[in-house]
Amino acid sequence: MRLQQTLLYRKVHGALTAAALGDAMGAPLEGWEHERIQQEHGWVSFFLPKNGVLGKWTDDTYLTHMICGHYISKQKHLTAADMVELWAKVDPTRLWLPEQYTHMCAAHTGMDPFFAGKGNLVICGSAMGIAPVGLVNACNPAAAYREATSVAAINTHSYGLEGAAVLAAGVAEAMKSDADRDSVFAAAIQVAHDGTRKALLQVYDEVRRHTRAREAILRVRDITTRWDGRLAGSNPGTENRDRCLEEVAAAFAMSYLADGNVMNAIEGAVNFGRDNDSIAGMAGALSGALHAGAGLDCELVGQMEKANDCDSHQLALGMCEAIVHIHSEDKALLNAALALWKEL
Repeated sequence: MRLQQTLLYRKVHGALTAAALGDAMGAPLEGWEHERIQQEHGWVSFFLPKNGVLGKWTDDTYLTHMICGHYISKQKHLTAADMVELWAKVDPTRLWLPEQYTHMCAAHTGMDPFFAGKGNLVICGSAMGIAPVGLVNACNPAAAYREATSVAAINTHSYGLEGAAVLAAGVAEAMKSDADRDSVFAAAIQVAHDGTRKALLQVYDEVRRHTRAREAILRVRDITTRWDGRLAGSNPGTENRDRCLEEVAAAFAMSYLADGNVMNAIEGAVNFGRDNDSIAGMAGALSGALHAGAGLDCELVGQMEKANDCDSHQLALGMCEAIVHIHSEDKALLNAALALWKEL
């Protein structure tokens, strides 16, 4: 069987493509409130122009693909030390200010990568590109959480770091062949701590009362507004373990309400309001992995690939080859450990 015919490939391709599509659809509306979106455009299920271009994605997908490339190149699990090399070679002109700070630290200082994020804002800059960590740790949410805390440490801290790790865990759970929307939420809640866990519990309780994203957005937003430290008026650089990234909680909510169709999750996130591109990218990664890309709009995907000169199938294939190699190495190490008690 060819790798492209496997469930692994369909899930990896679904996650990466849906994440990029959500980012591209949400980009023109970044910073808009839900009410303004509905008033000016109605329910958005299409590309709006950004700087005269349809389907152009943002730094979210740029960083996601950079991390994919690092896994493909390294063919191993990544650590904070590995991320210095990646961040040193990114194009700072394609990044937002907090990510430019990370590039500066990686390229021009000797700052410890495990603590570099402490000097940055508490942001979703790591969460928005963390999906590859969940893919590499497919079916193992706890391992995805651990690896993500190292991979993301160079870019952010506090509940920004926690949010990235929890999202990676959700993607890892979504890669299971028998995963469902409840198991994805449960896996995230199980690994989460403090404010992130409390926010996810409240959001999960709310989304179970709804069947469609449209009817849930305002209720979910009320919860995420209360838990996000930046929206609560605190300094965005202040660490606070009792807070949660709105983008992460909203992404889990919109993915839960996808009803088996990835486009439902993306559209719900695009119309959610505020950091629409990041929410839609994260929701796309979760639902794209869970539903193996089911329901993706091929016309929109083609338009997006053309606008960004990207071959999503080639990227997914490279990631799958890396995942198979990394898992083979993991299996060999596990077998060596099992030999320690084989007499039993």
